[in-house]
Amino acid sequence: MLSVLDDFMREELDVHPYARITAGTVQLDQRGGGMPTSAAEEADYNFQRAVNPFSVHLSDFGRLTYRVHAPEHWGDTHVEASFYFGIPRTDHVIDRETLPTDTDLLVVMGPEDGIQVAFGWSGSERRFVMQSRSGTDAWTVLERWENKRPPLTDWTKIGLECRQGYRIEGLLDDVAVLSVDLPTRLRGPFHIQGGKGLAEFDDV
Repeated sequence: MLSVLDDFMREELDVHPYARITAGTVQLDQRGGGMPTSAAEEADYNFQRAVNPFSVHLSDFGRLTYRVHAPEHWGDTHVEASFYFGIPRTDHVIDRETLPTDTDLLVVMGPEDGIQVAFGWSGSERRFVMQSRSGTDAWTVLERWENKRPPLTDWTKIGLECRQGYRIEGLLDDVAVLSVDLPTRLRGPFHIQGGKGLAEFDDV
């Protein structure tokens, strides 16, 4: 079993061999005071620290690709990330009224030039969907989650699971809500994908 956790406890995003920015705009967002950067700051109890100092912002169809496990054939694979459900805060005002309709919050599996499957929030659909595409073609919706959505300004764990290479499940906060059987095996790697507008995620 291979297990990888990326909680972004670092000062640069695109420096590790297992994760690369492969589309759009992807950048670290520092919250609060962040991490101490000197011995003096470490010793100063007045230095402002954040419990979770970094998250990641996506825009312009930003995509972060993880190549930690890209075999010719998938076995059983589980990928998840925590997304901010709403309009990410960029100033002192928190938007508690607006759905994220100009962006997507997606976990994706599959090669960039082959069959890909995604689960997550679709801004254009205004709901959670399971969808697929080939290469850079438009997404085709396979299933829609019509029930309750998370509250705005909450962090929601979005998961995508592949079993036996072809059975796909979409999970919200560890609960399976959609599933499909693919006609072919799904191959690696996996990606975190946004849409045109701003999206925020953490803890892959």
